[in-house]
Amino acid sequence: SEIYDLGQGGTSFSGGDRRALHPSNISALRNKIHGISRVTRTFTPAFLVQGVGIEVADNLVTDVPHVAVELHGNDHQVVRNNFTHISFECGDCGAIMSSRSFTYYGNEISHNHFRDVASTAEYTAMENV
Repeated sequence: SEIYDLGQGGTSFSGGDRRALHPSNISALRNKIHGISRVTRTFTPAFLVQGVGIEVADNLVTDVPHVAVELHGNDHQVVRNNFTHISFECGDCGAIMSSRSFTYYGNEISHNHFRDVASTAEYTAMENV
């Protein structure tokens, strides 16, 4: 699928049982997402992933001003994706974000390609991916 020119984020996936760690078996495969978050510029990712066992694989994500993938939960896979021109309007973010809970374990982020992931933070020595 191709998803583009949206005022907010691209997709949202939620499923599985975090208490029992039963996976949702949801997959987002071979999508092209570009030019999203035109109105709401931050915290509207290309992929919002919540729950257990969601796969985000083989996607092309370009021109996203904040994070491209936001992960919440367990046992997710973010693999073999291409991220280009991401996080160009923020100072404390990167292409993939997961935060604020020590219970978010078992997630795999591997074999992705990152190009032109930028930060506007001039006041810190922070680097991002």
